[in-house]
Amino acid sequence: MPCALVEHEEECVKMKDDGFFEFLLAPWALHFQSNVMSFLSLATVMVRRMFGGVRMIEFEKARKV
Repeated sequence: MPCALVEHEEECVKMKDDGFFEFLLAPWALHFQSNVMSFLSLATVMVRRMFGGVRMIEFEKARKV
């Protein structure tokens, strides 16, 4: 639960000191990072293929003319 939703600030500070947030976020953050990295590599490959295809089409057009 974010600090903004905790009514008593002392409770929020106490929860943070317990390392609860680190425990909660660490696995999710790692999972998220790996997902982003795999998505970025996939996107890079797709963009390269797309631009490669565009270049080939342009090349074919230029050769026909």
